[in-house]
Amino acid sequence: MSSPEVLDLLMTDRLEEAARALEKESEPDTVLKSLIERASGREKPLASLTADLPEYVVVNPSYTCNIGCKMCITGFHNKTEIDPNYKYLSPEQFEKAKSWVRTGTHVFFVGIGETLDSPYLFDFLEDVDGPVKVVTTSGVPLTREKIRKMIETGVQILNFSFDGKTSVGHGDGKDTYIKNIWNKIDLVTQVKKEMHSESPVMGLNVTVNKENLDDLDNLFTKARERDIRDILLLPMSVVEDSGQISPMLYE
Repeated sequence: MSSPEVLDLLMTDRLEEAARALEKESEPDTVLKSLIERASGREKPLASLTADLPEYVVVNPSYTCNIGCKMCITGFHNKTEIDPNYKYLSPEQFEKAKSWVRTGTHVFFVGIGETLDSPYLFDFLEDVDGPVKVVTTSGVPLTREKIRKMIETGVQILNFSFDGKTSVGHGDGKDTYIKNIWNKIDLVTQVKKEMHSESPVMGLNVTVNKENLDDLDNLFTKARERDIRDILLLPMSVVEDSGQISPMLYE
């Protein structure tokens, strides 16, 4: 597989630079090399066209997760990292994307795994000025100090991925896990009061299947008691190789 640098150059039409970077690799991808050779020197048919920069920008700060949801479609149902050599978005990579991030109206920080695993997250948040900043987390790694940092760096929206009572979701639907997440949500409210802050507003991302469907009213009631008004419902899908989930839950 070619390096992220080569792919990044190709995706931005810098073919000559991509060819030079590919030559430096120990085992250059022969297919990419052939395609670059065929395209080099040709007129770019869309060269005169430009596109507006995106209003909504998604930043994936982390590629690790320790929760182990059986329903996870990213691949963390049976592992804590996808690539041991690529766990986090680096500051250098974020720097390359900042021109997009700064011109957007909203920037969503949501990890491919757990967002708060990133050691650079708060540096990224500090570096963004202008767009509405949204962070999504399971809530498990959330601490008083991290909440304070979110408020200090201007996070306006904090979403919790939280499914309630389902054995294939976050925390396997165990009562202790559910209680812990509600406690984390209450902690956010407490720290906001201590810091006299209206933000972040909280929301829930709830994956729905037949197992937790009948408990949604209870979840909505608890959310409303905490002034959570924004709840996104997502139908559950699963990875093909999980082998642990009955189709009865989602078909």
